[in-house]
Amino acid sequence: MKHLPPTLLLAASLVVAGCSKSGPAPAREVLPVVPVRTVVVEARIIPLLEAVTGSVRPKQEAQISARISGVITADHAPLGRKVRAGDVLLELSAAEIDARFAQAEAALSQATRDHERETGLLARGASTGDTVKSLADRRRQAEAALDEARAMREYTRILAPFDGTIAGDGADVGGLATPGTTLLYLQNEDDLRVEAGIPSSLPRIASGAELEVRAGNRTTHARVAELSPAADPRSRTVLAKLDLPDGSGLRLGEFVRVMVPAGEDTRLLVPAVAVTSVGQIERVFVVEGGRAVLRIVRTTQEPGSEVLEVLSGLRSGETVVVPVPVGLKDGQPVEVAR
Repeated sequence: MKHLPPTLLLAASLVVAGCSKSGPAPAREVLPVVPVRTVVVEARIIPLLEAVTGSVRPKQEAQISARISGVITADHAPLGRKVRAGDVLLELSAAEIDARFAQAEAALSQATRDHERETGLLARGASTGDTVKSLADRRRQAEAALDEARAMREYTRILAPFDGTIAGDGADVGGLATPGTTLLYLQNEDDLRVEAGIPSSLPRIASGAELEVRAGNRTTHARVAELSPAADPRSRTVLAKLDLPDGSGLRLGEFVRVMVPAGEDTRLLVPAVAVTSVGQIERVFVVEGGRAVLRIVRTTQEPGSEVLEVLSGLRSGETVVVPVPVGLKDGQPVEVAR
């Protein structure tokens, strides 16, 4: 009897051992039917918005200057003071105005005496009607001159034109005030608006339109009150002024973003509860043939948003599970709740 080489004997023993350890393939796990709710993914036409920067400005603001030249003798409006309409802000000293007022008073007194004297003489036949009429005209001229001098003297007291807060103070006691030189800057902080330059490339908005205004995590709406009829040739923007509602919470000088309509676009939208994340991977379950099929998607995620835009992974008309039950697996049979 011939003997087999040792190497062949070893190989044969391994084959036999391998065959003895092999068995039937493990049975596939049977997954239970899970009741789910679903929604159909839809392509919707949504308005597009573009954020335009703006700032909060007062509706009422004024650069206050003197109408006459004079030395500032009193400053009643320090920076930050709240004033009422008619309050005295500054006082000026103008010697020539005082002298003109005294001269006008004296002229009126003399004209009044002359007119009254000639009127009495006319009653006794000692004067003429033309003389009395001439003196009456002179008296009226003197009264007008005194009114003018009185008005000029009032210009030595600079008054607040409206309620507000002193936001700029360039007046110093002892300094010279001249017409056209800004002495004070007054703002009404209780009545605010937003001013923004809207790019002329965007669709033109209508006067009276309500636009969303964002400042940090705060949001309010403002009405377009004024709109420039033409774009600035340098910035290519149209100036818009929007009235803010009372209690908007925005502060004077604050930086804001105005959300301006920029047309429309078709977007594929899905409820946020349909999307689950594993690390950086976003996924949904699509119902196909009575089973939940796992699908990797990409969306535009915004914190707090209830609806997400699907960028890839789904088609319009597909049915997705909402919300996703805990432990739902790919391929698991589902029963859609009616």
